[in-house]
Amino acid sequence: MIAYKYYGSSCLNLKWLKSYYLSRLARIYPLFFLVTLTTLIFLKSSPLEWFLSLSFIKGLFSEYKFIVIPQTWTLTVEMVFYLLAPFIFVLAKRRVFLALQFFLIFLIGILITTGGRIDNLQNFISSHLFLLIYTFFGRCFEFLVGIFLALMILRKPITLPGKSVTYLGLLGVVLVILLVSNYQSPEYRYGIFSPQGLLIYNLVLPVLIAFFFLGLIAEKTVISFFLSNPLMQILGKSSYAFYLIHDGIFADLMPQFFRLNMPVFFISLNILAIILYFVIERPANTSIRKLGSRIFFNLPRRRVNPI
Repeated sequence: MIAYKYYGSSCLNLKWLKSYYLSRLARIYPLFFLVTLTTLIFLKSSPLEWFLSLSFIKGLFSEYKFIVIPQTWTLTVEMVFYLLAPFIFVLAKRRVFLALQFFLIFLIGILITTGGRIDNLQNFISSHLFLLIYTFFGRCFEFLVGIFLALMILRKPITLPGKSVTYLGLLGVVLVILLVSNYQSPEYRYGIFSPQGLLIYNLVLPVLIAFFFLGLIAEKTVISFFLSNPLMQILGKSSYAFYLIHDGIFADLMPQFFRLNMPVFFISLNILAIILYFVIERPANTSIRKLGSRIFFNLPRRRVNPI
């Protein structure tokens, strides 16, 4: 989605970069800040936990990646991608192919990891396993596959003769997940911790997911019809809020009856996520982009649609 929206206009012009980074900040940070701040206060967290959590860098430290809101370690991966995306797009425009960029990004990660530590930060990207599972450098292939799919769509309308790509892609995803889980053992807590499982997870699964997405984009199937209905659209828009609250104090503070009944718990969290989206996330996104436009670009007051 980022490549589809920004690739065509991307450049390293300061004005464009300010607009791009402002839109990403407005989209991600307001609700994240509110949920994280509430959690930090509730847990009486240390100053270090405040800094690591609110700055998005906790995911770079193996010891701290799961602190405060456990799942938000993935935002570190996402924010590194947001930071580097304009440069990836510009390099792609200059014929530095995505495959070459993959090797360059991965090599940078390997070099950082081989260093072992920076000064006395022993836990900073502390192992190759950590690199490959928890950092953008190790997971860059999946982002580049997504960019490749976006470029395919941007450069030429895609038409598929049948309806098989969606189902084959979905079947492939399911089979790969089952295959990777099969590598779980007393030695490897999860299948992706094994060498074979990690290789399949990082290099094969992203291709099959892209294949599935291609089917959703180019084919009309029962799955695409289901995912395009109004309810699923609302759930999609509120999915970031759901991501932030599905594990942590917001979920823990749900009444016990809800937490013991999984369908009720799931529905309740989604209702709360929808409320957070319409009451906080979307208005904050629009307001920050309006304010940023006036401050950075001296633009007149106008309506800015949330992304």
